[in-house]
Amino acid sequence: MNSIRLLFSRCGDYLCPNGHRVPASINVARGEMIECPICRERFNGLSAQEYAFNSQGACPDCQGTGIVQTINIDALIPDPHLTIDEGVCSAMEYTHVVINERCLSCNGCAY
Repeated sequence: MNSIRLLFSRCGDYLCPNGHRVPASINVARGEMIECPICRERFNGLSAQEYAFNSQGACPDCQGTGIVQTINIDALIPDPHLTIDEGVCSAMEYTHVVINERCLSCNGCAY
């Protein structure tokens, strides 16, 4: 896993704060700022440590997984007028309760 994080930090493209794709740069290894060739915004690239799922570099919305899980209340409780004894939460209905979606904040990139 460490070699993958190192590869991504050194060879992966970045998005500048304005959303432009910036090609890989040796500046990340040097600890220097990267400059966007389009808008000239300067920013720091992610180091290998920041690609760890539990680091500060992880997306705060998906915690670095790239996936956001939500609960589909309509699938969990299909008929809110039923009681528990009448089967409001039947175990057979749980097939589509958890929805896995790509994180919109990081576009599934996890950072």
